[in-house]
Amino acid sequence: GKQAYLGGYSTEEEAAEAHDVAALKCHGLKAKTNFHISRYTALLDRLDSVPMNELVMAIRRTSPGFTRGSSSFRGVTQHKSGRWEVRIGLRGSKHVYLGLHSSEVEAARVYDRALVLLTGSSAATNFPVSNYTKELEAYQMCGPCLSCSLKYSLCPPNL
Repeated sequence: GKQAYLGGYSTEEEAAEAHDVAALKCHGLKAKTNFHISRYTALLDRLDSVPMNELVMAIRRTSPGFTRGSSSFRGVTQHKSGRWEVRIGLRGSKHVYLGLHSSEVEAARVYDRALVLLTGSSAATNFPVSNYTKELEAYQMCGPCLSCSLKYSLCPPNL
C-alpha cells in the first residue's frame, strides 16, 4: 500500500491519533488502531465524505510541525505595515514573495493557489485543496509552474 506523511508531533499519543484517523479512513472499522475505536466515534460519520488527500492535509495542519509565522495560516506573516505578507518556499530554501494583502484569509488563499499550481493535489494548503479546482486543472495540464503561481497570486481570489 501507499504511505503518507501525516506530520511531526510532540508526543507519541498525538502521532498515534493521527495514524488512527488515517487508518480508519483507509480500512474502516477493520482498521488496527492504537486506541479503542470509541475514541473516534464523532469522526466516523464524517470520514466517508472527506477525500483521502484532504484528510491527510487536514491531519498535517494539526501537527506542531506545520510551519506558521505570525499568522495562523501557512505562508502568511503580518508585515510591519499591518497588512499580511505572503511568501512561498521553494526547494533549496528560496522564498518567493507573493505580495501584501489586507486580509489574513485572502493572503492564505493566495498562498494556497500558488502552492497548488506548484505541487498539485498533494499541496499542504490552509483550506481544502478542493477549493482550488482551476489551479488543479492548470497543474494537471501543465505540471509545476512558478510563473503561473506568481501570475495567479496577483489575481483576485475568485480566479
